[in-house]
Amino acid sequence: DGPVQLDLLIAHTEFEESAVRGSRVFGSGPEKLAAVTPGDLIVYKTLRFSSQDRADIEEVVKAAGADVDWERAERYAKEFDVEDRVAWARSLERQ
Repeated sequence: DGPVQLDLLIAHTEFEESAVRGSRVFGSGPEKLAAVTPGDLIVYKTLRFSSQDRADIEEVVKAAGADVDWERAERYAKEFDVEDRVAWARSLERQ
């Protein structure tokens, strides 16, 4: 296994605070790691939407499968005016 890149999140907005509250914990003891849900990660990635973000979204959708809360993602997409980007991400689920 090679290096793993992690993004650090400091919550400032209601969405970010909600994403942190809903995060999932992996590991145990001192080696615990919390990660936002696949749907929240997709929303984050649509905000910037660089070519790397789009590639990441494709991987998240492929890995998460039915584990994406699309209703929640679409609600925040509307708030951030990125509905078209989340719709694109959701279309990947059907490929």
